[in-house]
Amino acid sequence: MTDMRFIKSVHNDWKLAVHRQWKALLILVGMSVIFCVDFRLLLAEAYENHPYIPNTADYLFYIFGGMEEYVPSKVEAFLFPSIWICINGLILFLSLRYPVEGLYENGQQILIRTGGRLRYWVSKCVLLVLENLFYIFICYGTISLVSILTKGKIFAKPKIGWISEFGKIDLAENISQGIPVWIYLAPFCMLLFLASIQMIVSLFLGSSLTFTLMLGLLVASAYIKSPYLVGNLGMFYRSAWAAENGIETGSYMAVVLGLCATLWIVGGIIFCRMDLLKREELG
Repeated sequence: MTDMRFIKSVHNDWKLAVHRQWKALLILVGMSVIFCVDFRLLLAEAYENHPYIPNTADYLFYIFGGMEEYVPSKVEAFLFPSIWICINGLILFLSLRYPVEGLYENGQQILIRTGGRLRYWVSKCVLLVLENLFYIFICYGTISLVSILTKGKIFAKPKIGWISEFGKIDLAENISQGIPVWIYLAPFCMLLFLASIQMIVSLFLGSSLTFTLMLGLLVASAYIKSPYLVGNLGMFYRSAWAAENGIETGSYMAVVLGLCATLWIVGGIIFCRMDLLKREELG
């Protein structure tokens, strides 16, 4: 009986989260398409004499590539990973919006009636995993559809030439080898970790300030190449496959997923003990 109530709770959360945010989901789809078109225009200009049809991996690396660490210089122009910030920022906004609104609209009534704080918290953690998988699937699915419609290949590695030119990175020696599949899960792991932090911090600081802090963390990750800033994990350009002295994506992902589990446990303890009524104005 308890298991059925928990599954029903997750199912209801899922329906409310998706139904409430369907307009934002359309923005996510539109944003993915616009960035794909932008990439094709850049390629058309760069390879005018030798036309190149981008594949799905090309689009993914362009949108989720991020940038190499920026070093101020009089020669190099200032860089800002606007595409990477926009796509990840929107997903973070979507994953934060419902848990906070749900808690301060009808969540407290459910808690008072059932006394199931732990079950409520676990259902929100499960929702975070499902939501972020869903948002990444929407992005990847939209990009794959664009690739199909433009006669690009689905299963192929990105073109090394444009990664070096557009990404402005020192290429790894083994970049000519096949790309590890798990690299494409790196953005999901990064977003899940940041979304978990969001959900906990928003209990104290509210949604607006928490979201601003997460955007600040993304920007800091773009300009500081460090394993201690998790945004580095979500940049394909900084993976060991693409860049010299890059991040070992597989081991980093394992650590981040372990930290997610730790955050959920710590967050559950805090949530079960805090006075939610005094936090209502933060919602």
